[in-house]
Amino acid sequence: SLGYPKNREYLQAHYAPNLTLEQINDGMLRCMNDFYRNEAQLLPNVVELLEELKHRGVKMCIASATHKPMCELALKTAGIDHYFSEIFDVSGTGKNKNYPDIFEKALEHLGTPKEETVVFEDAHYSIKTCKAAGFPVVAICDAWEPLQDEVEALADVYVHSYKEMERIFAE
Repeated sequence: SLGYPKNREYLQAHYAPNLTLEQINDGMLRCMNDFYRNEAQLLPNVVELLEELKHRGVKMCIASATHKPMCELALKTAGIDHYFSEIFDVSGTGKNKNYPDIFEKALEHLGTPKEETVVFEDAHYSIKTCKAAGFPVVAICDAWEPLQDEVEALADVYVHSYKEMERIFAE
């Protein structure tokens, strides 16, 4: 939730005082690149959900705290890059996801009414931002998010897996 560049400063202060911010950044980028190229896996049923949304004519883009080149790598590696018309990262707004700027930018790109533009999110701080800005939110359970109860309470729809979206589409 610190976002970039605060995460580098935190790592330097708490774990690597002998490294420069540039060295920490380079190390983070190498780790992320390796992870997205070799280890990251799609959550179950993501492709089926994307196919269903595509079939329904839903416009989709990415609004991420991860830098665009890393997002592109992850999406290409997973074979799902063709579902999204654009990728927005927080570097394009100068603000992290504690601010609605990236979501507003994505909304402008999609050209859809805000009340019909659903944000899929797993991080509490981002969900809080989206809800405060008036976006409907589908929250996916994330074992790494310590505030799951708050996530579930904030979200319009809360699912433990993307398989549960079948039920929602049926309703």
